[in-house]
Amino acid sequence: MKKILCILFAMLLLGIGQQVNAEDGHIIMKDGGTDYSSYETYQELNEDLERIENEYDIAIYFIYDDSIENSENGVSSYAKDFLNRHQGAKNTVVMVVAKNYYTVKTDGPQGNLVSNEARKLFELYNNASSRYDGIEAFYQYVVKIINEESYVSGAPRVSGKPRVYDGAGLLGSDEVSSLTRKLKDLSDRHDMDILVLTSDSLNGMDTDNYADDFYDYNGYKDDGVLLFISMSTSEMYISTKGRGTDYITDYGIDYIFGQISDDLSSDRFYDAFVKYADLTDGLIREAESGNVVDVDSKPKKSFTAANVGISAIAGLISSLITALVLKGQMRNVHYERYAGNYVVSNSFHITGMSDMLVNRHVSRTPRSRNNTSSGHNPTHYSGGGSHTHTSSSGSSHGGHGAHF
Repeated sequence: MKKILCILFAMLLLGIGQQVNAEDGHIIMKDGGTDYSSYETYQELNEDLERIENEYDIAIYFIYDDSIENSENGVSSYAKDFLNRHQGAKNTVVMVVAKNYYTVKTDGPQGNLVSNEARKLFELYNNASSRYDGIEAFYQYVVKIINEESYVSGAPRVSGKPRVYDGAGLLGSDEVSSLTRKLKDLSDRHDMDILVLTSDSLNGMDTDNYADDFYDYNGYKDDGVLLFISMSTSEMYISTKGRGTDYITDYGIDYIFGQISDDLSSDRFYDAFVKYADLTDGLIREAESGNVVDVDSKPKKSFTAANVGISAIAGLISSLITALVLKGQMRNVHYERYAGNYVVSNSFHITGMSDMLVNRHVSRTPRSRNNTSSGHNPTHYSGGGSHTHTSSSGSSHGGHGAHF
């Protein structure tokens, strides 16, 4: 009789465990995630999440499993696979917790809002007095994020995917045209978007978010490099995406900064942008040939500062040739020695004269010469490669910034 009772008790535990572990539920606890006696407690949470999915079209899942590979890549891969199998609601969110790692993965139009709060979501779960309270705090905050907020980027929306968007007005029209042609040639050559963006206001955003949002929300390619100049904070920032992140490492970004910072601080903006274009071209060409410039793989002399200077001079000559060609097309223009021929007879009368300066105010603010922007370490390439982050659109970007 005692043996039969033991078998029945084991079957009961097995049955409850199968209900808790079933992947058709919103709460999935495996291998150390919970004791089976608390199944009814977790079932209440599961029913609550089912109501949220039905009423708000938000599918939220929480998974605890000690058997998942104990690494960042392990929980990330598990979460991605799970998300691929459970899409359907307008927004889907899954938090996966293993022995020492966690991740939050999302899908849907508001998914980026949740991704940006991943750390806080885990803290709400991890700092609660019980696992039940932690899971409840996690999904309640997810619902609040999605239902009460809608993300509006302060970065400009533009049409035509311009290679140069000079919002701060740092360049003349001829310089914009010349730089646009150069960047278009490089972009076409490497099949990726290489851009320059300037602004005199961040609209309350951080430099990284501003740069990433401009790239993402204006429809540029999945592979690219963007140099952003923020005049309000005297910062330069490079955002990379796709192959741009693979080819332009953290070391490569600081290499570019080292070559253009003096020009930027001296208001030689066009020269700085031409150098950026040439250096980026050189780094990409090196990477395409199998040599990604990084901590242990320094750039070759083929695109060092001297060569960039030569390229800048070549660009100046090209612009001069263009100007001479345009001048040559003006056949009806001739030199006139006497200026009086341009004045209509008896049409010029002086009735009074005064010198007035009306409403002009010039303000000059010294630029910070710190080596790096706030939030970044002085050496960005420690260990090599490219550090990445997730933008508000949910895209992966590399990049960092510095003051000039």
